[in-house]
Amino acid sequence: MGRFLGWALSSGRVIVILSEFVVVMAFGSRFWFDQKLNDLVEEIEAKEVVVESYVAVEEQMRDVLAREKKVSEFLEGNLDLMSMFANFKRATPSDVFLESVVMNENQIKIGGTAGSEAGFASFLNNLGYVPGVSSIRLGKTVFDERSGGVDFEVLVNLVNGE
Repeated sequence: MGRFLGWALSSGRVIVILSEFVVVMAFGSRFWFDQKLNDLVEEIEAKEVVVESYVAVEEQMRDVLAREKKVSEFLEGNLDLMSMFANFKRATPSDVFLESVVMNENQIKIGGTAGSEAGFASFLNNLGYVPGVSSIRLGKTVFDERSGGVDFEVLVNLVNGE
């Protein structure tokens, strides 16, 4: 029994010392973890400030992108118009001068002067071959006897979606 008591007392001391060591380590590590937590909180707060500073920039960028989308849609639609006007230009003989071009959704009203009846006839014929043209109607046509030219007004109906 004496041996067991001697062993228990010496082992108990070691166990108590180890337990105290663990408690001291836990207590000491708490300061280290608290410092790490404070550093992380400060870092997060600094990053939140940076992110919040970009809120106005992001709103401006979203506004710019929304405007850019509208502009690009407008330009895409106008590129179709530009190609159509290029086709009208190719269809116009050299002695035909366009004075007005008014465009609605499905119709273009063209007013101008042709230097000759043949030039006017060629213009009307060429308009029939322009892509996107569904029909052509003559508005007014006036023959100028002094110059031999024709003042005209033509309504060009477009295919829907062109």
